[in-house]
Amino acid sequence: LSTIMHRCLLEGDYQRASRAWGMILRTEAHGTPIEPRYNGLWGLGAELLLRRRSGDEQDRPLSDEYQYSEDGFQLAKDYYERLILQYPVRNFQPHAIDATIFYPPLFSVWIMQVLERSRRERRRLTDDEAATSEDRHKMQQEELAGAREICRRLEELVQSPPYDKNAQLLVLRGHAGLWVSDL
Repeated sequence: LSTIMHRCLLEGDYQRASRAWGMILRTEAHGTPIEPRYNGLWGLGAELLLRRRSGDEQDRPLSDEYQYSEDGFQLAKDYYERLILQYPVRNFQPHAIDATIFYPPLFSVWIMQVLERSRRERRRLTDDEAATSEDRHKMQQEELAGAREICRRLEELVQSPPYDKNAQLLVLRGHAGLWVSDL
C-alpha cells in the first residue's frame, strides 16, 4: 500500500493516493494500528488533504497556479489541530512526536491559506476592469485580519511552556509580526 501511495503521489494522482493512505491508516500490523506520527507519515496525510479538491473542482485539471483549494487548506488545518489534540505534549516523553512538532506546520498552512486567498483575490481584481480601489482596500483588510488572527494565536501559544522555547514557533511569530507591519 505504501508503494502504491508513493507511486500515485509521484504521478500526481492524489485521489488514488488518498485512498491508499486511508487504507494504510486502517491497517493493523500484528494487532496494533499503524502509527501516523512516525517516518513522516503525518506530513503525507496533510499534503494529501491540501491537494483535495471540492466536487466542482474535480473536473478541472490542477494547475501550478492553484495547486491547493480553499477546502484543502481547511482540511489540512483541521487535520493538524486534531493531531495536536490527539498527541499532546508529555513531559515524560521529551523526544516523542507530539504537539510541539505539529504546531509549526499548522501555522505554516494557515499562513499559506491567507496568502493564497489574497493572491487569488488580487489576480481576480487585476483581471476585472470594474475593480475599484475600495475593492483592493477590502482585500488588503481581509489579509490583515487573517494575519492578525495568526499573530494573536501564536502570541497566546508562545506564552506558555513548552512552546515558549520552541525556536520554530518563535521565528514564525517574528515573521508574522513583520507581515502584519508590512500590511
